[in-house]
Amino acid sequence: MDVFEILAVAKSKKASDLHLSAGSSPLIRVNGELMQMLEFAPPTQEEVKSVFMQITTLEGIEKFQKDHELDFKYILPDGTSLRCNAAQERGQLSLSIRILSAGIPTIDELQLPDICKKLTHLERGLIIISGPTGSGKSTTQAAMVQYINANQTRHILSFEDPIEYSHTNIKSKITQRELGNDTYSFAEALKHALRHDPVIREGRLSQLADAIRDYGQGGNVTLDEALFKLYWDGIITKDTALKYSRDPEDIRKLTSDTLTRKNRPVDKP
Repeated sequence: MDVFEILAVAKSKKASDLHLSAGSSPLIRVNGELMQMLEFAPPTQEEVKSVFMQITTLEGIEKFQKDHELDFKYILPDGTSLRCNAAQERGQLSLSIRILSAGIPTIDELQLPDICKKLTHLERGLIIISGPTGSGKSTTQAAMVQYINANQTRHILSFEDPIEYSHTNIKSKITQRELGNDTYSFAEALKHALRHDPVIREGRLSQLADAIRDYGQGGNVTLDEALFKLYWDGIITKDTALKYSRDPEDIRKLTSDTLTRKNRPVDKP
């Protein structure tokens, strides 16, 4: 099986995702809908394993053998980034591959609302980009960072798993740290973040929850993407697997007090 040929066809069809599993035709997602790639034969388990070994590292293979799941990235020769997930499915390996654009799209190219540009000029606060899987959270965040990079002089510190869009310094300095390669945990990276003299931080809300108060009061902007569910009592939390050390009322107050439009100190308990 030539995965690069499959990816080339998927890209020509403007697919956002590719799914490979033994015994089933390759699946791609186009305009939100899954469709079979009947021009390719269903791969065997050995062929799926071969694809996995082509696009990951020895360290990645060892980690997958230990954990039975792995998030990783691969960059094609044309610069296209792939965000990949390997998982064990009924005892067999399956692959899910998100196909990202080679370049970083602009806010205008994405036809995002003008508020996305206005938010990049905030001096402090929390910006949350939320939505379901595949709705463009990472791409929106990358476009906003690139807008800052092209128009402002700031230091942006990013924590990613994995790095999806690579930014080149223009007017701003962008420090991108990848989990595994550059830091062993989001928690440790965030703990030392203030030492990096950043103005804007990117990260995950699950790891930022205990740091939001410090960042908001420190005159910084936190830009975050997260999956959210709105519960009946109006409390916003991350997905149901997330366990916070704070009770729901504390989380709600902490978030409301540090939202970008509040711009006021958080009341001490």
